Amino acid sequence: MTQPLRLLPGGVPLEVVRGEPFAVVASFVDAAGDPLPLGEPSFAAELLDRDAVPLAGGAMTVAAVGEASLRVEASAAAAALLVDSLHRWRLVDVSSGHTVLDGPVRPRPSGAAGVAAASFEVTAVLSMAEAAVTVSVMTTGSSGGGGGGADLSDATPAPLGVAAAGAGAKASREDHVHAMPTAADVGALSASSGFNTAGGWLRLDASGTAPDNTIPSSIARDTEVTAAVAAHTTAVDPHGDRAYADDLAGMVLSVAVQAALGVGTTQVLVTDPNGSAITTGDGKAYVTVPAAWNGLSILSVHCGLTTASSSGTPTVQLARTRSGSTVDVLSTAVTIDANELTSYTAATPPVVNESNDDLATGDLLRVDIDVAGTGAKGLMVLIALA
Repeated sequence: MTQPLRLLPGGVPLEVVRGEPFAVVASFVDAAGDPLPLGEPSFAAELLDRDAVPLAGGAMTVAAVGEASLRVEASAAAAALLVDSLHRWRLVDVSSGHTVLDGPVRPRPSGAAGVAAASFEVTAVLSMAEAAVTVSVMTTGSSGGGGGGADLSDATPAPLGVAAAGAGAKASREDHVHAMPTAADVGALSASSGFNTAGGWLRLDASGTAPDNTIPSSIARDTEVTAAVAAHTTAVDPHGDRAYADDLAGMVLSVAVQAALGVGTTQVLVTDPNGSAITTGDGKAYVTVPAAWNGLSILSVHCGLTTASSSGTPTVQLARTRSGSTVDVLSTAVTIDANELTSYTAATPPVVNESNDDLATGDLLRVDIDVAGTGAKGLMVLIALA
């Protein structure tokens, strides 16, 4: 051959099955119809992507068939790379770089019937004078559908249903129409499903709400909610032991709550925070009970220091004098452990003697220091009342 063969792009369209090997046989004849020897040139063929870039792994084998024909084959692995109809293939004269055959490749889905392996034969007719090549494509696959495609089906399209790949070997026509789905097909209720019954339609009552018989038993009805609210608001003690008053006037908090909140707490500074260390003795400080405290009781007594005792446990007693008679208010005196600043952390908490905890106007409360410890300063006494 004295000049290279070359086709315009798109000259040889192929239809193949994805993942199955295929072959193209090209026979070249001259204008008189005689075989056209290909001579010495070497050829290469490959599959291309949509940008006409060779696919990795898409090389095809080229072998001479006699002196005027070539067989171009693609392996199953190469055919598996074809994912859409934008792929192309080409046969190139390596010595000149000219494309000899070229065209689009349309892959059918893997497993499709109608096109067998090695199903195409291409005959190229070369007119040396006009430097043109005429190409015809013949398929040994199914005759229906044109271009080697599957036969077109004349069957009525299957109704909608559960998704499945199907097993048919024929293609659908472009204007095929499926039957409209029924209400049951899409999970809708039918006109005969009934109202306000299990599995039926819901019909609201005259007030625009769902009737009680359509509401699950686990959900309270409006009538039940209304009755419960009415019973709660009219009950004398709806919360049992959690009694409440309509207003705060006259409300009495429990002793524990009052002590926790510091209700009625008074604090007495017994010694100078910056003065000398405390010493033992009775009557270190006094408090006269005012009329506002009349009838109240001492809930608790605690003490604090501004300087902790380095050793020993400062101990404080609170005494009450009434009509010339003095009694200890505490059955267990207040103690502050060494290196601590308050009695709240004492190993032995103070205990109020409930026989001596009541107060009357004019009573005299006296602070006694029974144990001074070592170096303790700034004694304070906190008395909680209720």
